Amino acid sequence: MTTRKTTDAKTATADAFKLAQDATEKFNVLGKDMTAAIEEARKASAERAVALSNTALDIAQANLNDGFEAARAAMEAKDVREAFEIQTAYFRTVFDRTAGEGRKLTEMTNDFVRTSAEPFTKLAAELRAKTAA
Repeated sequence: MTTRKTTDAKTATADAFKLAQDATEKFNVLGKDMTAAIEEARKASAERAVALSNTALDIAQANLNDGFEAARAAMEAKDVREAFEIQTAYFRTVFDRTAGEGRKLTEMTNDFVRTSAEPFTKLAAELRAKTAA
């Protein structure tokens, strides 16, 4: 009986060790896959973040430039009414530009988020497929 118990214990220990090894290997693969997904997301999102920032800066610069032009024109106005019309035209231009470009910025932001999440979504789908099999 003692020999059988010892053999059973050795077998159970070997089985547990093999399970632990397999789990460790799977965890290492998952870690590598997650690292690759993070790197892929970083590369894809970096380009879009730069484009998004540049677009926002372009809008701000155009508004600022128009503001300086409107201020110069208002200082040269013949009367208060003309200055008011210049400022009104400036605000209308800024509003129209910002509203129009705001839609573009929203689309760019959505693309940025989608692209950043894509590697993780793909990895999650692969993991679900592996665990379902």
